[in-house]
Amino acid sequence: MKIYISHSRGQFDYKNGLYLPLRQSKLNSEYEIMFPHETSDEPFDSFPLLDSLGLFGAEVSFPSTGLGIELGRASMKKVPIVCFHMAGCVPARSVRNVTEHVYQYRCTDDLIRVLTAHIGVFCK
Repeated sequence: MKIYISHSRGQFDYKNGLYLPLRQSKLNSEYEIMFPHETSDEPFDSFPLLDSLGLFGAEVSFPSTGLGIELGRASMKKVPIVCFHMAGCVPARSVRNVTEHVYQYRCTDDLIRVLTAHIGVFCK
């Protein structure tokens, strides 16, 4: 199953706080995980991927217009969406318009546990 993980680029160290922990996790060997800025900082168009995704994951701790557009497109294509945010951060209310699956995490191990548990919900 392909999993695309999106995020804001502004206030978040996504390479160390998201990409690295997920690449080092068991999830990396079990699923095809895709990140928008793993190899380039250029804008990334996820729209062509949506039809092939099993899950759209979004780190929503910080507001992002680009992420909001991606979430809207994934929702329109009926791709299952799971969102997660750091403890102490309040995601935009609009996130609840695209998914009821919004979870808080406290550390990277917690993030991986949350994501692992909820991948199972979508893979049944």
